[in-house]
Amino acid sequence: MGWKTYDAMSRIEKKMYWAVREETMLQELPWPEIDDPRSPREVRWPAEDPDDCATVLLGWFDAGLITVMTTGGHDYLGSSEARALLTGPAGWSPSHSLVLTDRGEELLEHAGLA
Repeated sequence: MGWKTYDAMSRIEKKMYWAVREETMLQELPWPEIDDPRSPREVRWPAEDPDDCATVLLGWFDAGLITVMTTGGHDYLGSSEARALLTGPAGWSPSHSLVLTDRGEELLEHAGLA
């Protein structure tokens, strides 16, 4: 599995895609947000069900596209620790952030997302 094209992504997949690209802290994933406020390109993202976020992220994690790192030190978590953390949104905190893997980065170009 690789990345879908942006147009083929669901709304939540698009929101999670940008979260990964911006190395967002896990606790922020379900929060509502506004991109480009007060501009013609303003996008309002609603709050998300954390379990829906986890479902999208686990699919990408299992495909080797993303992983989890510590926010301050940028240390990558081991595979089992990262998967366990993504599975349990109740444990999401500012201590961990999403990040693309090398494979995820490589496949962005193939999907026209680079």
